[in-house]
Amino acid sequence: SLIVTTTDPKHPRLHLEVNLLVKPDVFLSQEKLEFGRISLAQISAKPWLLAFIKQSLVIGRREGEMNIKAISSDLSFLEFTVEPKNEAQSFILEVGLLPDKLVLGNFSGTISIVTSDTKFPELRLPVSAIIVNH
Repeated sequence: SLIVTTTDPKHPRLHLEVNLLVKPDVFLSQEKLEFGRISLAQISAKPWLLAFIKQSLVIGRREGEMNIKAISSDLSFLEFTVEPKNEAQSFILEVGLLPDKLVLGNFSGTISIVTSDTKFPELRLPVSAIIVNH
């Protein structure tokens, strides 16, 4: 809990409950990526929808800088963009879909992020998608 003292005579002390989550030295802003239900028919008719399906997350390091050496997945229809390209304390990873590689089915896989951090050389992120025809 946190106690805040005020100059208000009616409320000289405020008692606030606090929750705190301490992330590891290197962390991802999300614990998993869920693309949900994706319609091949809609993407074929309106390819611009792919821009709205992209998922973004932060890769961060509490202290100092690191490099992102590689990003891969066991799901072949995912594509990755990471910024910045050089050494940094935090990165934005965008995960998109490659329309020509999408096939029907329920998919669960993993994204592997290889870093230059010696304590956390690899981060793994679960990812899922349901690809439907209609």
